[in-house]
Order: sequence, then C-alpha cells, then structure tokens
Amino acid sequence: MAAYSSSFPVFPIDHISFAADRAIVSPSDVLLHLKAFGGDVVTTPVLDHVHGPKEVYVHKLRPATGSNLADDSNIQLFKYGIGPLQVSVAYNPESTGIQLQLFLNVPIIGTVQVGNITGSLKDGVSLKIGYGSLLGGEVGAKLDGGSAYLTYSFSALGKQFGGKVKIF
Repeated sequence: MAAYSSSFPVFPIDHISFAADRAIVSPSDVLLHLKAFGGDVVTTPVLDHVHGPKEVYVHKLRPATGSNLADDSNIQLFKYGIGPLQVSVAYNPESTGIQLQLFLNVPIIGTVQVGNITGSLKDGVSLKIGYGSLLGGEVGAKLDGGSAYLTYSFSALGKQFGGKVKIF
C-alpha cells in the first residue's frame, strides 16, 4: 500500500501541549498556529470586497532546501486561504511567469486539487473552477499599475466569496 502524501504540511500536534491550546477563537490564534510551519503568516485586507471575509490569510513561503525552487532565489511563493479554498501562487519576477494551484478543503474527504494554471502575469491568468455542487466560480491573477492582484468570485459549500487581494 502506498504511503499517504500531501502537498500541505501536517500540523505538528506535539507543538501544542494541551487540547485547549488548539482552540481557534480569533484570527490571532490562527496566526499563532500557522507560524509553526515557517515563513511569514499575516492577514491582508480584501479590496473590492463583494462577499465573504474582509481579510484573508496569506502565507509567504520559503522554498524547501534541496527543492528545485530553492536553487532559484527569484521565485516567490504565496499561499492564500479564502474560506475553504486555498490558492498557491508561484511567481518569477524575471520572466513574469505565474502559476496558480487551487485546493478545496472538503469536509470528511479532505483537500482536493480543483485547478491549476500557468501563464504570464503581464497577460493575466484566469481559471474557471468547479467541484460538483460544492464549488463554482473563477479565480485569476493580473498586473495592474505595477502591483499584482489575485481576483476571485466563487461559491463554496453554500457560501459566496468575492474580492481582490494584493499579491505584491
């Protein structure tokens, strides 16, 4: 039987000593728990807010030592948490190449990849997403006035999400 593999790190349960410490009551609790993974975790405001939270979590990742990305220090990695959708962004400022990978956190089933697109940030990229009746909509990235933005409009698990978040 093959070993289970995940593109997301498994939370180090032994990092927290008591079950009560695992309770997430406020956004600062989430940030505290995510810091165990390394990288910078912050909240960022949603611009052009339509539906969903007015802030989303962004995790600026450091490429793992020994990975092909660690050798290319120009690659910038970000992971956004927008409701049950996680958007991983890899950007190369030299070529303006960008890759978006989208994952849906489905109750009981777990994390499911629902989309992947690669292109040029100059031209912009946009991806229509769907996963049965659980997810439908669109996510994209574009350059606007020297800044890059992640745009989204989707419904997931019966809730609406829409807005724009500055990547850099």
